[in-house]
Amino acid sequence: MSKSTTTPREERPAADVVADAEGALCFIVRTAPAGAALLLRRRGGTAPEDELRLPLDGTGADGPHAVLPGDVTLPEGRWNVHLAPPEGKSVRLAPGLNDLRALVDRDIEGDATVRARIPYKTVESNLSLVAWHRSPHAEAADLHVTGATLRVGGRLYGAWLAPSATLEARRRTDDGDGSWEPMAPVTVQGPRFEAGLP
Repeated sequence: MSKSTTTPREERPAADVVADAEGALCFIVRTAPAGAALLLRRRGGTAPEDELRLPLDGTGADGPHAVLPGDVTLPEGRWNVHLAPPEGKSVRLAPGLNDLRALVDRDIEGDATVRARIPYKTVESNLSLVAWHRSPHAEAADLHVTGATLRVGGRLYGAWLAPSATLEARRRTDDGDGSWEPMAPVTVQGPRFEAGLP
């Protein structure tokens, strides 16, 4: 693996990230030399699968861009995003704008595993991705407060709900040892569920 450097924020190239409904991420690099590539490196990783190089296409209207397809699985972890010039050291990219609207209502019909790759800005103002995979995994989609009841609707991936399923809410505590709080029976409709928590 090649070494990378962090250059001052004002000199570093930045990348906007746009997601599509299939989970692909398009990185639009504002300035990049010809022949450069986008380089993803998993933090702490040393294996070949901990590095992924994506070609930059220089024909985009908003600047050179690279696409991480939705069907490419990144090993779980945090991934640093670099610009790799044709020669010399790679440079960490600064974060630009993230347009993740297409992921909000994404419905992964028939998929037993939920895979996520979410771009974010680190405390050092670098662009990174977090990747995770969950199976089974429950997603809450609809939250409504009616009187003294919180109605929760969502979907379960990678498993099926029994008619006796319940929804449980756990209070988060600083020591991570939360007690189980309200429980409510769940209305089951295939993989979808709805329940009302007091």
